[in-house]
Amino acid sequence: MTKLNGQQEYVKQVNDMVPYQEDIIVSKVLTNKETGSITMFSFDKGQGVSEQSLPYNCVLFITDGQAEIVIDSDDGRVITKDEIIYIPKFTSHEVFGVEAFKMLSIVVGCEYD
Repeated sequence: MTKLNGQQEYVKQVNDMVPYQEDIIVSKVLTNKETGSITMFSFDKGQGVSEQSLPYNCVLFITDGQAEIVIDSDDGRVITKDEIIYIPKFTSHEVFGVEAFKMLSIVVGCEYD
């Protein structure tokens, strides 16, 4: 493993971070700070997260498969591999697995936005 500024450098394939598992959601928290978090998820087909609203801006990056994302109770939109969606803070949203999918969630809170 290489070193960067004396620190161990970690290089990983994003889709290898979490496996698919039947009928469940798997998550791996990469960082969780007061100012936000980065979490990698895998969802089996039919699994999802019910409607929620976060006090932070959120970016969802679909790295594999397809998900339906509903924002502010509008019609759902299917987001596929390599697509990204931005959700402003305090905006209701829900996520559902049209098929098994993986997603990187980046939640950022900042007092200046």
